[in-house]
Amino acid sequence: MPHLRACHLYDETYVLIGRQGHPDLKPGLTIENYVRLEHIVVSRRGGNFETPVDDALGVLGYRRNVVMSAGSFLFIPEIVSSSDLVALVPRRLFRAQSERLMIIDLPWLSERFDIGLIWHERCHGHAGQRWVRELIGKLMVEGEDDAPRA
Repeated sequence: MPHLRACHLYDETYVLIGRQGHPDLKPGLTIENYVRLEHIVVSRRGGNFETPVDDALGVLGYRRNVVMSAGSFLFIPEIVSSSDLVALVPRRLFRAQSERLMIIDLPWLSERFDIGLIWHERCHGHAGQRWVRELIGKLMVEGEDDAPRA
C-alpha cells in the first residue's frame, strides 16, 4: 500500500505447545502422531479450521485433527494448559511459558514467516512514533540471542 511503511524485524518459526504432562507430547513427535492430536488453530475470520500449515500437510497426504478455532494467539495458553488440545504458535510469543506449557520443536515443519513493523506514512516523522519504532528494533536485536537460527 502506498501510504504504509514497513521494516522487517525477524524471521519466525512455529512450535507446538500443549499442557505439561500431556500424555501424547514428547520431543521427536512424528508427523503421523502430530496429525492425530486434537488441534486448536487461530482464525481472525472466525470458524476457519484451515491454515497454510494444513495446505502443506495436505500436499504430503496428511490432515490434522482441528477441533477448535480461536480469534487470537493470546487465548491459546489458557485453552491448552487446561485441556489435551495442542496448538502451533509463534516461537517467541510463548517461549517464556515453559513452566506451564510443553514446547515441542517439530523439525519436519519448515514453515517460516516474517514478523515486521508497519506504520502509516503520516506517522513517519513523528518523534514519539520514531522513538517507539527504534526501541522495538533495538529490543528485537537484543532478543536475537534467544531466536532460532536458520
